[in-house]
Amino acid sequence: AFKLGLGRHIYYVPKEQIPECFKWLWVAEPTNLFALYAVRLSITLFFLRLIPSHNTLYRRIIWASVWGLTISDIYVSINYFIQCRPIQKVWRPDIPGKCLSDAAYATPVWLYQAVSILADLTLMSIPILMFQGLKLRTRTKIGFIALCCLGIFTCAIAVVKTALLPTLFDHRNPDKTWSLAQLCFWAPMEICVGMICGSLPCLKPL
Repeated sequence: AFKLGLGRHIYYVPKEQIPECFKWLWVAEPTNLFALYAVRLSITLFFLRLIPSHNTLYRRIIWASVWGLTISDIYVSINYFIQCRPIQKVWRPDIPGKCLSDAAYATPVWLYQAVSILADLTLMSIPILMFQGLKLRTRTKIGFIALCCLGIFTCAIAVVKTALLPTLFDHRNPDKTWSLAQLCFWAPMEICVGMICGSLPCLKPL
């Protein structure tokens, strides 16, 4: 999409490239949703392995996060694929068809973002509370707590994405190739930071 004009003001983009740019944006979004869901799911399942079976409170909170993420991800994905009929109207608004109103399209996305931020805060907080009561070496405890604090950065990215979401909902925006560029920058950044958080516990020092 960046090769086709994303990140440039729309009046600098050749008219024949604009539909292709938005089409590839539409193709990329489900991949982004699935990748972010997979990262969060892997982290939650990793924490479930660490939490003793008798610690039902933490395990229930983790499972609530898993189900919240799963349901919100399915909800926003269905909404994404039915936003226009025919779906080609997403990237070619001039063709005949119907699309959801801005409010109808935005509601599932806001819900998804709220659940995501809440899940990030949960995944950041529970391990810190849990490891404080375990008899581990101080170095190991500090390593795990520092790792979990990376979740603060992930939460910050999620908040930034939430602040940028109105540019996605406004179908009357005349310069979307420019205004969507920042959102498209932060979305993969959240996935990358999440992958780092999920991979670091496997390092030998930890």
